[in-house]
Amino acid sequence: MINFRELLRPARTVPRTRWTANHVWDISLSGLLILFFGLTILGMGGALVVRANLGNAPWTVFAEGISIQSGLSIGTAFFLSSCLVLLLWIPLAIKPGFGTIANATYFAIVLDWALGWIDSPTSQILEYLMLLAGIACVGLGSAIYMTCGLGGGPRDGLLMGLIKRTGIRIIYIKMTMDGTALLVGYLLGGTIGVGTVLSVILYSWSVALSMTLVSQIPLAKDASSLHLF
Repeated sequence: MINFRELLRPARTVPRTRWTANHVWDISLSGLLILFFGLTILGMGGALVVRANLGNAPWTVFAEGISIQSGLSIGTAFFLSSCLVLLLWIPLAIKPGFGTIANATYFAIVLDWALGWIDSPTSQILEYLMLLAGIACVGLGSAIYMTCGLGGGPRDGLLMGLIKRTGIRIIYIKMTMDGTALLVGYLLGGTIGVGTVLSVILYSWSVALSMTLVSQIPLAKDASSLHLF
């Protein structure tokens, strides 16, 4: 039975569910279906944020900048930036999982697909509603795919690897990574604005609350946590 009081308490760990894999290459049909379901929601959420025209999240600003300068689609630019980030895994000796590869490829495909049919709102109120809906979808999609236990995305992996290697606090490393992506993306022509600020503030809360939601559904095994790497 769902504990509605607990739904408002952000999760501190990734919940272990019935579909959680034992290791990052432990692939099952149910795990794959849920993984791609989560990545689909994640990609559509990213597209909603872009179409809100209020400013993008740091890494989307980076991908948009590449897209503007190269003529590539935002999804393709996002894929290329993911490949670049994955190259940085090598000196940190981080091993990718199936979910890592799926995040880098399928997310980019869904992002382009959703941008192809989602139109920008006609009023500022609708822009903000679309932005918030996008942030909520990004949080929910992230929570669903992370509970599969098949490996985090390229940027999450780099973040965890740098923390393990340097011992520097997560907030400082994340701020450096996101700040660098944001600055370079902006210089390349990417869109920043109030949506960028709200994305930075609300993304983590959206993911944490969505983790709580997932942990409360009947399919959840127990209250144990899962480390991403």
